[in-house]
Amino acid sequence: MKKLSVRDHELYKSVSNAKFFNNGASLLYKVTRMSLKENKNIADLYVYDFKKGLSSKLTTDQKTTNYLKYDEQTILVQRKDSDKTYVNKIDIATGEESEFFVIDYKVEKLLKITEKVFIFSTKYNTLYDRTEFKVENYDDGTPKSALLADYYFFDDVKFRNNGEGIINGIRTRLYLYDVNSATSTLISNANMNVGTFDFNNEQIVFSKVDTNNPMASTMSLYKYNINTKQTESILNSGTYNISSLHCLPSGVIFTGYDLRHTHARENAQLYRLKDGTVKNIYHNTMDINKSGGSDTKLATGTKYLKADNKLYLTLCDNSIECLASIDIDGNIEYLTTGFDCITGFDIYNNKIILEQITDICLSEIYLYNTKAIQLTNHNNYLAEKAISPIEVIKFNSNGHEIKGYVIKPTNFNKNKKYPGVLFMHGGPRGLYGKVYQHRMQVLANEGYFCFFTNPHGSASRGNEFSSIFGKHGEIDYEDLMVFTDKVLEQYSQLDADKLGVTGHSYGGIMTNHIITKTNRFKAAVSSASLSNFTTKAFGTDNGLGCSMQVYGDPIENPEWTWNHSPLKHSKNVTTPTLFLHSDEDYRCLYIEAVQLYTALKRYGVDTAMYLFKGEAHSLKKPRNKVKWLEVLLSWFNKYLKD
Repeated sequence: MKKLSVRDHELYKSVSNAKFFNNGASLLYKVTRMSLKENKNIADLYVYDFKKGLSSKLTTDQKTTNYLKYDEQTILVQRKDSDKTYVNKIDIATGEESEFFVIDYKVEKLLKITEKVFIFSTKYNTLYDRTEFKVENYDDGTPKSALLADYYFFDDVKFRNNGEGIINGIRTRLYLYDVNSATSTLISNANMNVGTFDFNNEQIVFSKVDTNNPMASTMSLYKYNINTKQTESILNSGTYNISSLHCLPSGVIFTGYDLRHTHARENAQLYRLKDGTVKNIYHNTMDINKSGGSDTKLATGTKYLKADNKLYLTLCDNSIECLASIDIDGNIEYLTTGFDCITGFDIYNNKIILEQITDICLSEIYLYNTKAIQLTNHNNYLAEKAISPIEVIKFNSNGHEIKGYVIKPTNFNKNKKYPGVLFMHGGPRGLYGKVYQHRMQVLANEGYFCFFTNPHGSASRGNEFSSIFGKHGEIDYEDLMVFTDKVLEQYSQLDADKLGVTGHSYGGIMTNHIITKTNRFKAAVSSASLSNFTTKAFGTDNGLGCSMQVYGDPIENPEWTWNHSPLKHSKNVTTPTLFLHSDEDYRCLYIEAVQLYTALKRYGVDTAMYLFKGEAHSLKKPRNKVKWLEVLLSWFNKYLKD
């Protein structure tokens, strides 16, 4: 078997957006991969023919990232140029592309209502309309992009967003587009910020986001009638956080949280809106659309599907997913057995296709009929690489049985000793499962044990398990240490004197907690982390709401917040620690890493830091992803290998 390398990540293909066409005779789907040369992800569309059992490439421009199904033979793709969006047709039989219509806006999301009527969303900067920001005494031809070029102005509560940058004054507007008249009609209020939207026949339902709530994003719902051209409020409430919206013939279902009773760190619920009344129709501990994380996911497919007056979605129980449907009355039907990671699905009559990742196989499409039959083979080369399967162990901690996962070194020899690394997911409501992880498989190829688990606070175990308010950095830390002890007990080849620890986001926060509480780990890599929960609360894009739900109130209870911040305990650290962060991370500001890095320098601890340019909370550029893993591996090799 060939050794897996850091740069093999460029070979991985992520399959997504699979949909039935030709009345179920074929599939259309997207294949995405990294390009180190271009330093971006590239994608093309493929067609799978069920009769031939073969896939063929439909597009070759490597730029067709999204498509909209127009009919059984045709898709629509968007080609953006300056401030316009060209919507073109592609015949999936011939690959021929032709212009259909042009929208004089940069389209964010496009939905088809009829063959000639569409709805779309676009972003608009409302500051352009305010007199105090107009450019005066200059040429009349000053472009809008030149306005506010020399300074920023903030008056929104959320004035920046991770992955987007400065968003103050920017609102999402909703338009109706008529192909015959080539006109766009604004159906939302000009200053309204639209969240999610959907339609059923002549009714369009959309959410309005409250931009001035410092604690949480709450939404109201509106309905627009295409025939009467009238908009009316159907849910005027500041109590619901709405993440998705689905219009069925029998009523509206939305996912989210009733903030009077729950918050965004708990399981999302499903609510029915019918005749002006909201009712919770989901009373299940299974998480909605939650799957085990993987660093190989470059794109995902369908998360929700409407058919037969039902909503189809995935549900996750203790890291195992299944496909299910729910109707307006809350009746649930389970359609598949359990899978480790479903990234998308589609249904046609009695046919079900799933996009999934396993512990030893990357993203592919499967036909499900009591069992999964693999259809595509875009990652066959992985069979030539040394891949170590994931083993499952169980342990008890803080009143619950918890699953843990272990990857042995490749070419494992039971008579040898090996170093090992504890990995921790983001969240805290993240999730690990038996799902392929590139970074872990690379470390396994370099002679490391990799072990990981879902401590209290993680998803898919119900709210009692996931709620760690007031216990963050304590109950989860205890779980992780019990798990580490269990792995050492069960795998005698793991060297207790050569352990490393790492994590990203919440996993980075836990790394910071761990190095202040114990010196059992001889090297640490803390990625996109926090060290000071006061600066987190008032400096980040989700600060106040997130802090109240996890880290405490730094104004009302400053001692608790400071006492639970890793920075306060930095003088306890002896573990050599590498910090990895991004300069445009607004979820966890890079000053968080700088603070702890500076403290460790003060106390003489071996430490270093990489700050990745032009990146947000999660790395997007392929070269930076490669560098990130290279320096992580180098740091562990330096301290954990002889």
